[in-house]
Amino acid sequence: MTRAASRHRGSSSSIRVGRIESYEVAGWHGVRADVDGEEILFEAAGVRLAPAPEAFASSLLVAALEAQRGLALDAPVDRQWLHGAAGLMRVFSEWWGYRPVPIEATERDGNDGPTASGEGLCFSGGADSFHALLRSPEPIDTIVSVQGFDMAYRDERRWATFSASLDEIAKVTGVRSVRVRTNLRQHPSVKGMDWERGHGGALAALGHLLSGSIGRLVIASSIPAADKTPWGSHWQTDALWSSSTLTVVPWGEASRRDQKIREICREPLVQAHLRVCWENRAPTGNCSRCVKCLRTVLLLLDEGVLDRYPGFASAFEIPASLDALPTARRRWRAFEEVLR
Repeated sequence: MTRAASRHRGSSSSIRVGRIESYEVAGWHGVRADVDGEEILFEAAGVRLAPAPEAFASSLLVAALEAQRGLALDAPVDRQWLHGAAGLMRVFSEWWGYRPVPIEATERDGNDGPTASGEGLCFSGGADSFHALLRSPEPIDTIVSVQGFDMAYRDERRWATFSASLDEIAKVTGVRSVRVRTNLRQHPSVKGMDWERGHGGALAALGHLLSGSIGRLVIASSIPAADKTPWGSHWQTDALWSSSTLTVVPWGEASRRDQKIREICREPLVQAHLRVCWENRAPTGNCSRCVKCLRTVLLLLDEGVLDRYPGFASAFEIPASLDALPTARRRWRAFEEVLR
């Protein structure tokens, strides 16, 4: 059942999402949409993606706010998602000063049928997502990883290495590993977006695409509840990306990242496959030179387990790597506890 009621009047300057369609190519199942005349696509192997307008709307909302353009969708959009989007814009206005933009869409009533029972987890191989996989009280049955977010869409070498880790993690934990690739960050409407602010909607989009097989999507919190720092994926906002067919759930905000690392650092699976680097300075794995890598290395050294992590540089290389950090990027607050 639908109700033809646009929440806002449309604008000629709106980012327009039209012609959402499913397709298959070389064993991959995909969903694509025409966005301002250029294609955004998501593809996955071994699982059918849903042509959900909420996936594209979630991916584009922060980009629309930054550009101060409306967001217009030709397909009907779930009522609960629209309500959550209004809440998100209020929060983002408080955090970053964005003025709300109009969303032009026909409102669709909630799904009358049963929602999927699966529990998915956005999984990057980092400390937050590993901690959620191994410590979440709700059993995870699907981990969802992406080529095209912090790993480039066509970076096949790095993706192949990570995929091998995903195979082993899925085998040991008994979960299903779903791998999605997308050109989202290459699209002109998204290219200039601040990814630190917009990635929460992109993560939520994965759940909407998989709403035929999962009913809940867990996003591991990178910001603890004690920290008021605004962030794109945040325990205060993640649930607002939900719809009537998908519940988005933040988890792990009760602990800081250093606490999470200390809690799981003796797990053999973590030792073999922890991947925290997003700057991708090394051809594969962790570069051991960026802020995030070095913070992790110091924690592992402090716990006495660094020698069990083949994916990181040895303790002998730490002083030179710390000295090499540009002063403005050292962010000593992140190192303060372990350095003390």
